Amino acid sequence: MVSEEQPAGLFSTITVSNELDDDDLLGIVDMLYEEDKRNNPGKDNEDAIFNQMMSFYEDNEVYLWVAKKEGKTVGYGRARITGSRLKGDMIYVSPEARGLCVGKTLLKSQIDFAIAEGLTEVYSCIDDGNVASLRVNQGLGFYVQKVDFGYDVSLKI
Repeated sequence: MVSEEQPAGLFSTITVSNELDDDDLLGIVDMLYEEDKRNNPGKDNEDAIFNQMMSFYEDNEVYLWVAKKEGKTVGYGRARITGSRLKGDMIYVSPEARGLCVGKTLLKSQIDFAIAEGLTEVYSCIDDGNVASLRVNQGLGFYVQKVDFGYDVSLKI
């Protein structure tokens, strides 16, 4: 399934597919590598990041979403179907794109995907300190439950 959205002119394209092309995959790897270099100066984890993304890319049970602004990858999402539900494993937004509704648009794309697949719920976990993600989920109507490590969030569809 592929869909494209043009939310308020912020993005060139949001592609929702388990069939991303090589450029999409490399864009995600480059984005994550840049973040890793900021967080771990002096370490080169590019191969590990690439190998991890390849394992997700090749796994038919993992769905990937990519967000681009002016052709540059600025975010990605990862989820899997578990029974009749979609479990959001990750939504990552690059630092320069935070506050531009990238995460919200990726999450909406996951919800749209779940609806199209006939699923009954979208759910995930949010770390304690991720206030932006918590606000986005609440704004989209997710039920929020505090747990030891952060929050469980779910949306019946």
